[in-house]
Amino acid sequence: VANHRTYRHHGGAQDMHVILHDTPARTQSFVTDCLRHALPVSAPNAYRLMLIAHHAGRSLLMTAHRELAEMYRDRLAGHGLHVTLEPTLN
Repeated sequence: VANHRTYRHHGGAQDMHVILHDTPARTQSFVTDCLRHALPVSAPNAYRLMLIAHHAGRSLLMTAHRELAEMYRDRLAGHGLHVTLEPTLN
């Protein structure tokens, strides 16, 4: 997915993709608001990421070292969103 953010950490930690899955039980505006407040993204980017998940079933939110990726996953999951982590191939 183009334009996603990558956060690097030089400690040997495995980089992880943070993936948002479509969550039909939540409204589009709710998901967009959650993304805006839980991640370092602008409102237009949060809306775009939500739409990708809505239409494609999943959206790559960012790539970050494991600890940061887990923090963002947990934040979003706390709002009832379906978010998973996948290891990068580096």
